[in-house]
This record gives sequence, C-alpha cells and structure tokens, in this order.
Amino acid sequence: TPQVSRITPSSATCSQFASGTAATLNTLEYSLKNNPVVINQVNPGVFSYWVKVTATAGINTFTLNQTITTGNFNTLYAITSGSNVFYSNCSTGPKPTFLQSSTTGTGGTVTVRWNAPTAGTYIISVKFNSTSVAGKTGPNPTTVHYDFSTVGVSGSTSGINLTKKPNGSAVVAPTGGINSDFVALLTGQFTENWTINGTQPFGSITGSGLSSPMVRMY
Repeated sequence: TPQVSRITPSSATCSQFASGTAATLNTLEYSLKNNPVVINQVNPGVFSYWVKVTATAGINTFTLNQTITTGNFNTLYAITSGSNVFYSNCSTGPKPTFLQSSTTGTGGTVTVRWNAPTAGTYIISVKFNSTSVAGKTGPNPTTVHYDFSTVGVSGSTSGINLTKKPNGSAVVAPTGGINSDFVALLTGQFTENWTINGTQPFGSITGSGLSSPMVRMY
C-alpha cells in the first residue's frame, strides 16, 4: 500500500517522506515537576505530520484534524514555523497558509490553503510544537494518544503517543556475598536498610524511586 501519511522527527525531509524512508516517530516523552504536578519538558520538541493529497488547479483547501483519543487530556499541539506544501517531486513553489482553530480541547483543525498552478499530487508538511503541553497538569493515565488525519484523504491517519519519561537509574548491588536474587524495585521516596549476610554494606539509603525494576543474579 502506498504511503499516504506519516509522523516523523522534524529533521525528516520531503524526499525521505516521498520515498518512504523517513523514520516514523511514535512517541513523545515528557517529564514532570512541582506540586501539583505539571508537565515540564517534552522531547523531541518539534515533530512533523506529512500527507500526500490530490489537488486541482487553482485554490485548494485541506483540513487536517488533530484528535485526542484517550480522553485523559485536553491540550493540542500548536503549529510552528517550517510548515510547507511541496510539489510531488519535493520542489517548493506553492505559498501555503496555515490556520489553526484552537489548541484547547480534545479536537481541533489546521486549515491549509494554496493556489496550485496545475492539478496533481502535492505533499503537505505541518510542523507541531510538542512543548505546547508544558505547564499543563500531568495526565492520568500517564499516556495520551493523538491522531492526525486529513479530511477526504483515505489512509491519512497517523498517531503518536505522549508518554511519561522513565526517571531514575537502578541501584546496583556490590558483587559477592549475595546468595539470592537481588531485586531493586523501588517506587516513590524510599529509605532502605539492606542486610546481606548479616551486614549492612550500604547503611541507610534514601532517595527517589525507580520507574522500573532491575534484577541481577549474584
């Protein structure tokens, strides 16, 4: 099936999308701060939604939908500089305009308009600012799914997840002296007094929890 749309890193080029070699971006990661907890940083900071459309000669208007499908968040990504419309051979020429309806709510649109000198296939590239969600209350559940699509263009839906970034690093036990599995599975703030063969080689350990366990055999 020929590629119709794709979400990619902002560094992807028209030629890469047109040839099907552009990397697909499936996930944006965010970190949290403060109390109440809000989104701090989002990585990567910009991404692109690409779509191939068939235009007529003259004025063309296409509507792109952005939709949150998980129902646990209400902030959309804002368009940013670098959006464009290309001819099918990826040369530039059309001078498009981009108009966004809103970044509040669970659904919004971007209207793309340009004057096509000839009928044929054109490639739309819309860049979105991932950091538009910074400062908003962290979602619950922590993963938000967004779908992007173009009205009237079959197969144009592409999705991306906004996911909480894992934080912390696993605690590694010293080698030797442990006669069972060592499991570092810590959540939240913790204080631990580990006893190994009757001793406490670490003393009392206090710190931040881990998002995932690490198991090592000794």
